[in-house]
Amino acid sequence: MAKFRLSLLVCCIHLSHNYSTYTEETVETKVPEYVIAGQTVRLFCSFTHNTFYSLKWFLNDTELYRLIPNTERELQRMSFNTHLANVDIQSSKMIEPGKHMLVLQRAKDYQTGDYKCQVTEDSPPFQFKEASSHLTVIIIPEHLPFISGLMKKVYEPGSQVNINCTASPSYPAANLAWYINDKKAHRSRITEYLPQAQPDGLQSSTLGLNFKIDDEFSESEKLDLKCIATLPPVKGDQMELTRTLVVRIRPPTYSHLSATKHIHCDIFLLLLSTYNLL
Repeated sequence: MAKFRLSLLVCCIHLSHNYSTYTEETVETKVPEYVIAGQTVRLFCSFTHNTFYSLKWFLNDTELYRLIPNTERELQRMSFNTHLANVDIQSSKMIEPGKHMLVLQRAKDYQTGDYKCQVTEDSPPFQFKEASSHLTVIIIPEHLPFISGLMKKVYEPGSQVNINCTASPSYPAANLAWYINDKKAHRSRITEYLPQAQPDGLQSSTLGLNFKIDDEFSESEKLDLKCIATLPPVKGDQMELTRTLVVRIRPPTYSHLSATKHIHCDIFLLLLSTYNLL
């Protein structure tokens, strides 16, 4: 019995020496959410592998770039499918252990998509880890928003105003907002339209403004209307394009005031005659 216990203890000690810790290798990508067409784009891939066989970058599953560090110098860094992206081979490289930077020159609208970094281990079975992030290339509008539908130069109290603001084609479609005297127009006065696709793939958005010149506005001589088109922020900077319009309001006419006074005078004379005060 003692021999059995001793053998079991030795067996347990022997098995304990076969245990080892295993750390799951990870890959992460850092890609700007938005860039403006024509800009240089830098994408980063971080990984925990101590060594690796290859590192690849893909755009929507199409390979753009490959790095194989332990091979002939002229084959270490290669670019593929150059019609999809202009990879800067010289600048695309390992910038520190476990971190790679991919540089794209002169971003184009068709380079919007998912960018994937794939890292392959340097020993059998050559497993790989990958991660991806989405990038949108912004095409900014060439012109300010355009306001249409103004029917007259001067509006009278009680008149209806129905106008539209249309953004110049862009990608993605610009977000539009109406302001009346620097106050955002209430949603009840807004008419939304679906963005219109252009033949070149750009999109144009339109937003309507409809309101009546009632007591809220009739005391004013004019209304300052403003349409603001915004695009997604790039590096924290919001892009806005603004078109302003002044709507003038006609004050009550002198003839109308005179007629009102005349009516009041007639009523006053009638009361006097009724009570024989004349």
